Amino acid sequence: MRNLELINLTKNELDDSTLEGLDEQLSQKFRVKILVLNGTRVSWPALAKILPSFPCLEELHLSLNGYKSVDVPPDFSHARALRTVYMNNSEIDSWDELIKVGRAFPRMQTFNIIGTNVSTINDAAIRQDFPIVMVLNISQSKIESWEEIEKVGKFRTLVNLRITEVPFLDQFKEKERRQHLISRLPALEMLNGSPVSESERINAERWFIRHFMDDEVKPPIYSTLVEKHGKLDKLADVDLSVTDPNTDCDMMKILVVFDNKMEYLVVDKNQTTAEFKKTLQNFTCLPPTETVVYFIEKYDNIVIHVHHLKTPSRRLYTYKMKRDDQFVIEKKQPQSK
Repeated sequence: MRNLELINLTKNELDDSTLEGLDEQLSQKFRVKILVLNGTRVSWPALAKILPSFPCLEELHLSLNGYKSVDVPPDFSHARALRTVYMNNSEIDSWDELIKVGRAFPRMQTFNIIGTNVSTINDAAIRQDFPIVMVLNISQSKIESWEEIEKVGKFRTLVNLRITEVPFLDQFKEKERRQHLISRLPALEMLNGSPVSESERINAERWFIRHFMDDEVKPPIYSTLVEKHGKLDKLADVDLSVTDPNTDCDMMKILVVFDNKMEYLVVDKNQTTAEFKKTLQNFTCLPPTETVVYFIEKYDNIVIHVHHLKTPSRRLYTYKMKRDDQFVIEKKQPQSK
């Protein structure tokens, strides 16, 4: 199968004894682009033996393998086409072990490590060990302070971060949590699946300045933000909330469905339909031109209206989204000739 591009061996045991005697076969070169080894218990030395046979590999899945450490040979480096690594639900509790993954895959741009036990980040060599990582998912981790989260900003090229279901962060309300993250990580363009617009960043940073202006001990980023925005006056304590409870916040968590995949995403209600469709690329892995998006309006869990999002300039807040509503994405069907 010379044109095979994906191999999925999930839950097939690939311990060292299983892989004995494969040296001759592994001397071949395969065109596979995606290799899924979730739940296979494949060891790092065995992986180092396998991967050179996949020079075209772009995506590697190593989740659910019970890794407590990264025992990759120190001289191993797969510096070829590999761009994306999934290593979710491991038992790793040290950032120093994850650094070894960056060294083994120096061309990695997306690193998914959901569900690790890591609580602190060693930022001493992040720029060196993760030179071109642009997308990082550290959801369900044990990160325990803002100081540790701020170290994420040491990634030289990071623009897209997912960090949800972290106990330390769950003590904050959703909007406040997002404002903290945007202000402390100034290079982010995408946060938890939603774009960070220029206006949202300005509002978050100005809120951040006012939030800490009376504190004796201020976060390191505070002085930088004051240089950017100047010294601000405190806001008058006036209730300017709108009467519609569904429009008193720019951000909203709402269910998004595509095929058999569903996830709650934080959506900026001020963005246009065109901007929203672009953000869904990470969720669908399809360009906006190949998808159709519908807003499903419900009342008492009953569908009362289906809106086709076909006007690019229309703002999402005009749909009056509520907690129980949802977006449904469908792949465009090829037009018959």
